[in-house]
Amino acid sequence: RITAISLQEAREQKLIEESVRFDLINKKVEVIFPFLKNPNTYLADKHQGSSNLRQARRIYMTQCKKSELDKAGTRLTHADLIERGFMVKLLDMPIDCQKLVREAPFNHYYPWFIVSKDDSISTPRRIVVDPSCTGLNQILPKGENRIGTIPDIIIRNRMKPVGWASDISKMYNQLRLDKSAYPFSLFLYHESLSTDIEPDTYVMVRAWYGVVQTGQQAGYALDHLAEIGKVEFPMAPDCIARDRYVDDILPGADSVEEVEEQISQVRQLLSRAGFSLKYVIKSGDVPDESASTDGIMIKMLGYRWNTVEDSLHPGISE
Repeated sequence: RITAISLQEAREQKLIEESVRFDLINKKVEVIFPFLKNPNTYLADKHQGSSNLRQARRIYMTQCKKSELDKAGTRLTHADLIERGFMVKLLDMPIDCQKLVREAPFNHYYPWFIVSKDDSISTPRRIVVDPSCTGLNQILPKGENRIGTIPDIIIRNRMKPVGWASDISKMYNQLRLDKSAYPFSLFLYHESLSTDIEPDTYVMVRAWYGVVQTGQQAGYALDHLAEIGKVEFPMAPDCIARDRYVDDILPGADSVEEVEEQISQVRQLLSRAGFSLKYVIKSGDVPDESASTDGIMIKMLGYRWNTVEDSLHPGISE
């Protein structure tokens, strides 16, 4: 049974890797949805029609009944997604894209929820999609578990005289969706968030957290980037591939000068595919205000790091 599971995961991993395309000339990574079954047939049978609009609209209306604080945070989050170009109103897209969506055999709308995370500095209110309840995740590959091991990463970081930490900004959203994915990436929203006003249709044009293969696609893109950059940027690959947990990077070095060179090379290599670092914090530094709630500690893979003292603490709240 274990062997069969491993073989299935390996097959799915291959599909995921084949779904990622690099365009280093234009500094971007494109992905398709590597479906395991015909999505139009499967989803049409599941929802007894050519879309799941009814389901998505019903869930949207429940979110419109959330508190004004939640809705205000959601408006800010949605506006940021629009400004960054991660999501586009269908009516504002080129005619060929509108036609592609409207004439698709099945239109898949993401049910989404407002989630509060008050300890988050950057996004205390988040928009979370749930493609599992629509059946979309059931026909997409999970692949192999290639996430780094937290104790290994922490120990390597702490064994170096100088440590540093960063995270890759909007890592999943840097993956651009191929147009073939647009009919399956629809999103209902209206700025009023009122149950009395019908929502507009938006299209997510970037990969999204919650879609089952997205994490593996992003991980493969970064691992592949580390591999192709190992000659030109010899200090960057280990930082990106070995000392990364999802989007958090926690390397270390023997001197401040070596750390600065690591950071420089990581930035340059990531930029080749459109990725960037959100912030950088080094041992002995006061933490960046975007990473710390108290100006002393930052979160580090379930621990708390006092960056000035360079001491690590259990991440246990009061």
